Amino acid sequence: MGEIFDARSVCEIAQARERIMASRNELADAVVRESGKPRVEALFADIFVALDSAEYWSRNASRALRMRRVPHHSTAAKAKRGYLAYDPLGVIAIISSWNYPLAIPISQIIPALAAGNAVVCKTSDFTPQCGALIEKLFIKAGFPKGLVTVVQGGGEVGQALIDASPDKVMFTGSVATGRRVAEACAKKLILPCSNSAARTL
Repeated sequence: MGEIFDARSVCEIAQARERIMASRNELADAVVRESGKPRVEALFADIFVALDSAEYWSRNASRALRMRRVPHHSTAAKAKRGYLAYDPLGVIAIISSWNYPLAIPISQIIPALAAGNAVVCKTSDFTPQCGALIEKLFIKAGFPKGLVTVVQGGGEVGQALIDASPDKVMFTGSVATGRRVAEACAKKLILPCSNSAARTL
């Protein structure tokens, strides 16, 4: 057992924050163009939320993910030692929505990377430019090419992503689509995570 977080990850997440800040106007333009939001909403609801996520995890991931001792509550097990350790899951599939085309996927990608995972993210087919900018952002931040992959398309791409048997699926979208995602995941014995309440279904 050991730590899954290293100094390089801290630097790369901090650099991702710098890249978001430096390209905030380009990112906001894409959100306005593809989602129809007013510019001020694009900045506050998408760009600043993504910045906050990068800032939080660059400062707190090492502490949040460190291995820690867990005391036993049972008298019979008091002499034993217990530890809580976090291991990467592997490949995280993220299926995101159109209404927060940067805030939601970036805020899910960053902690997944911090925990040592790779990410394949299907952004909404309504916001293709935002999706392309997300992948470019992480490459420019210094993450290895391919560690964050953005795929584009409609429902058939989301289905293909699940069929590829990722280690975990995160979905944000409508209830009807969520049911279909959960059914597809059940056939592959994948536990999907709902972004709306951060619960495992």
